[in-house]
Amino acid sequence: MNLDFLRGAGFAEQLFAGFAIGGTLLFFLRTAAMLLGGFGGDHGHGDAGDHHAGNDSHHADSTADFKLFSLHSAIGFAMMFGWIGLSAYRQFHMGTVVSFAAAGAAGLGTMYLTAYLFRAALRLSTVKAPFSAQDLGGLDATVYLRIPAKGRGKVQL
Repeated sequence: MNLDFLRGAGFAEQLFAGFAIGGTLLFFLRTAAMLLGGFGGDHGHGDAGDHHAGNDSHHADSTADFKLFSLHSAIGFAMMFGWIGLSAYRQFHMGTVVSFAAAGAAGLGTMYLTAYLFRAALRLSTVKAPFSAQDLGGLDATVYLRIPAKGRGKVQL
């Protein structure tokens, strides 16, 4: 990667470039980790097959607040803040204040869109019809989080 343009760059360009490169790097690392099944899996967003015994009306996480501030949205903010700010400043020759405003708007818009998409995906995994734990007796399931004798685990039906 050729970063020669940063040698004579001012503070704004360096800041935008740092956010752009750092955010993009974190985005790709997180995406790769999620694809490999490691870091970034189920962190409060739930899986389509998650169902908890005793939860009679909906998915356990379906009542979670609209999560504007999450790791996903923070990475999206950094990436978009950097790239939009850098392009506004260098390519479109906008002033520093306008570039920061465009970058901030793009970053906040990305955070909102990320939170909205996770919320929408969560609604897709929510059980619509009420059921009780008694209705689940005798069904085949896969335990993917060990269930202690007097505790809870996770079971996928």
